[in-house]
Amino acid sequence: MSLRSAEDQAHPIVSEAPTTTSSHKFGLAVVLIATFMSMLDGFIVNVAIPSIQRDLLATPTEIELIGAAYSLPYALLVITGGRLGDLFGIRRLFLIGMALFTGFSALCAFAPNPILLIAARVGQACGGALLYPQVLSYIQVSFQGKERAQALSLWGQLQHH
Repeated sequence: MSLRSAEDQAHPIVSEAPTTTSSHKFGLAVVLIATFMSMLDGFIVNVAIPSIQRDLLATPTEIELIGAAYSLPYALLVITGGRLGDLFGIRRLFLIGMALFTGFSALCAFAPNPILLIAARVGQACGGALLYPQVLSYIQVSFQGKERAQALSLWGQLQHH
């Protein structure tokens, strides 16, 4: 990922055309995997509902809150996550988001009751809302021309699966 400051990213030097390196391609793989994981999370919870009801003795209301605990905060914060990336750097926000998402995912996995699971899902959503918008920003600053189109195509394929 780019180590340039937010100011450098906002005002790129036109005469320096960035070239794609293997580190950019590795970075693309990392951000696309993170994108996939943050999107997959909602599907995993839907599949796990019977186990959650059985193992955590969750009520129907708690089951609904477990789903909403991710969707609502994520939707509310994803635009803010993008702006924070503009202000503080794509890489920094992506890493913070990934750390939050991963840490709260672990809490979800070991939640002993529905209330802690709901709380962990809110934290997980906050991490997802920070990391997700950085992906397109990373593609924009790391790739040019045909390589950018290919990177955006890969990102787009994730959106439809």
